[in-house]
Amino acid sequence: ENLVKYAIIVSQERVHGRSGMGAVMGSKNLKGIVAQGSKKIELHEPEGFKKTVRKWINMLKAHPATGDMAPRYGTSGFLNTLSDHNALPTKNFSSGTYRDAHMISGQTLAETRLVKNSGCVSCPIRCARIVNIDGREVKGPEYEVLCLLGSNMLINDMDAIIQWNYELDLLGIDTISVGTVMGFAAELHEKGLWDSGVAFGKKDNISQILRAIAFREGVGNDLAEGVRYLSGKYGGQAFAPHVKGMELAAYEPRGAVGHGLGYATANRGACHLDGGYMIYFEATGPAILDPLHYRSKPGYTVLDQNLLSAISAGGNCLFTSWTFLPGILFKIPESKI
Repeated sequence: ENLVKYAIIVSQERVHGRSGMGAVMGSKNLKGIVAQGSKKIELHEPEGFKKTVRKWINMLKAHPATGDMAPRYGTSGFLNTLSDHNALPTKNFSSGTYRDAHMISGQTLAETRLVKNSGCVSCPIRCARIVNIDGREVKGPEYEVLCLLGSNMLINDMDAIIQWNYELDLLGIDTISVGTVMGFAAELHEKGLWDSGVAFGKKDNISQILRAIAFREGVGNDLAEGVRYLSGKYGGQAFAPHVKGMELAAYEPRGAVGHGLGYATANRGACHLDGGYMIYFEATGPAILDPLHYRSKPGYTVLDQNLLSAISAGGNCLFTSWTFLPGILFKIPESKI
């Protein structure tokens, strides 16, 4: 009911995190939606279905992304890769490389704090993390949290980021938008435009500020409005990381111009998924496209945006879908630009 512009909707451990749908529900005093079925879903061809599932599982396990990288590190494994590609948001997107990336990487998370893998029902990949912090087992952070509350804030404390991730889910706040908001607030402070108490490298008051955002207390009331509002009130439009009012996701667009084009043209703004997730073809996946070259990026971006819209509309997993992509997607479309 506090109408934080980037409030989330939570379903057990899964989160609908972007675009402020939690605020929409709050504005209508809608507490939740319950769907409960009573009938068993019958399969038309049970044996054929099982055979197909086994085939798909074997394909997933044979693919380097879904059979190795995702189970071993989850999305947090992207962090070192993106820093190497100069595409890791650092210090409010002013740089693409973080010197302490190894301290908050997926590899470090797996080696020092991972308790076990977790995942969606029946998924053989299980890319989610259950981690240990101070003797407690909690949901581990995804790549975006490690980046936006880590490198983007010049904070290299893995345990602190895990704790903030846990708190944000309890508070009902989108971890992507809030991380970008905090980075922008830190640069406003650095340039003397607004002192919200948020500063690069400062971690002792982050938990208090996150709570202030959730309850719209003090400086939290302005921070809850997002980057576009803050830049309009306090200045800093030249370094305000948003498109159409949506805060940039955890990918530095100057390090992957196709991904930047996706931000610019996505229906709802700077969403890495609606934008087409071009970073997959420029850095985190097969990297078949030069991330700094403009050739073929418009055609590929349109193709990927349509593809991801279909994947999302079908309720399918993006990571498993990459495994079944037809070969044509790995051929560069012709483009006049």
